[in-house]
Amino acid sequence: MDNASARLRCLTGLAAVWAGAFPMCSIADLDESKLVERLQQGGNILVVQHLVTGRPARTDAVADCRDKSAFRDQGWRDAISLGTGLHRQAIRIERAVTSPDCRARYTAYLAFGVDKAQLDSQLGDLCRAPADSKPARLQALNMHLSTPPPHPGVNVALVTHACNLRAYAQPDWPDCATKTRPGDALVFAPRKDHPPELLGCLSLPTLKKWSLMPW
Repeated sequence: MDNASARLRCLTGLAAVWAGAFPMCSIADLDESKLVERLQQGGNILVVQHLVTGRPARTDAVADCRDKSAFRDQGWRDAISLGTGLHRQAIRIERAVTSPDCRARYTAYLAFGVDKAQLDSQLGDLCRAPADSKPARLQALNMHLSTPPPHPGVNVALVTHACNLRAYAQPDWPDCATKTRPGDALVFAPRKDHPPELLGCLSLPTLKKWSLMPW
């Protein structure tokens, strides 16, 4: 794509924001090694689809997450492996902003640590939210993706839901970004005065593979 075409695409996308869509002016689609390198350098936003809950979603109450039966055993193991994999790749997560839903909270707590988790109700499940809340929730997600981490060398994680990622997705995103599965992650680079850049995808199997790397 030449510069003129790219600029036209960006301008067209920016106009779409007013209709509730959010543009991606570029997609880097980095391979795994390049993605690791970028994450090690810091300055990125890692968006994780929460891991599997053991309850039907309608009973995933946010008021009390003390009942650990809300998470399947495999979900607990996968969340720990996700965080361990990032740690073994020397990828630093400064904080994890999470949906208040229990399944998202557990993912954030186990993968990144309770002390790093911050709740944001606007990251809650879009499929279970009132229709009139969708624009505000997508705006909140876009704000998080557009906000750089607070310090050099670190990244910020967001833990949210498949519905939110599907609603935010752009038509030209790769399949790995539009068909995420529990535990998969998308990596974005915030950019001043421009929409965030989608750098690439990390599947849960890749993150689990990293967790088995030697220290």
